[in-house]
Amino acid sequence: VPANWDVVATFHNDSSFPDFVRRSCSNGNVTPCKLDLTNEGSVAEFARKFPEFDVILYLAANSDPKKSIPGPGMDLKINTLGLVTLLEKLKCKRLVYISSSAVYLDSLIPYIFSKRASEDYIKFFAEQKGFSYVIIRLFETYGPYSPERKICRKLVQQFDSGDPNVTLYGDGTNLIDHLYVDDTVGALIKIISSGKGSVTVDLCTGQSISLKELVERIAKVYGITPKITYAGQAAAKIYFKGDPKKAKEIFGFSPSISIEEGVMRWQEFKSRNGGKY
Repeated sequence: VPANWDVVATFHNDSSFPDFVRRSCSNGNVTPCKLDLTNEGSVAEFARKFPEFDVILYLAANSDPKKSIPGPGMDLKINTLGLVTLLEKLKCKRLVYISSSAVYLDSLIPYIFSKRASEDYIKFFAEQKGFSYVIIRLFETYGPYSPERKICRKLVQQFDSGDPNVTLYGDGTNLIDHLYVDDTVGALIKIISSGKGSVTVDLCTGQSISLKELVERIAKVYGITPKITYAGQAAAKIYFKGDPKKAKEIFGFSPSISIEEGVMRWQEFKSRNGGKY
């Protein structure tokens, strides 16, 4: 976090977050604050303490599309109603919202509906309340603290153990566009610092690769020849590519970390942090 920023970082379920902030933010300019976006009373209390922000970076979400299929109400409550409640109660000059490349998919998945609706609600509130916004359609981020279900996390853990056997759903041709977390954070700092809006941008390399190639490139870092098998069907067919031009033209962001370098940086992080992923 830049030293000249005064940050209120919200959390809900993770009671270890305040300690993480104390350990990670040596400048002391980050205040952790518990907030339940699905509870109107919790949001109202937060708004009384912090009625207005220069910038809100909105990261809260159910980020697992698969969970939205058996639980569409839960997904809508977390991904859309939580955002609406916040925008009703708080004031800001600018909103930076993390959306998803999933909005480009033509699939009947509740997660996609909630992300599309959230983007539209942001535009509605921006017009009503007079703030600017940046909607970021994030393609994928990998690196430290990645969820265990993410493919890069699974591959890194597997190849760490020396296991070359990889099972992919579908035929391995689904496209994926990864940014290492350092690139993603660098982009967010540029976007927040710029003051520009209102705009929607893709956050990606623009150089999507197949899942099969992803497996092969990560395996090569480990000196492993992967043994790939294919099973079942992929949850969705992803053959589109993101467009990084707007992010570069408007915010001056270009990714610089290759998959190979990202995996090596991740290994260095694990070495410094007792093997934690």
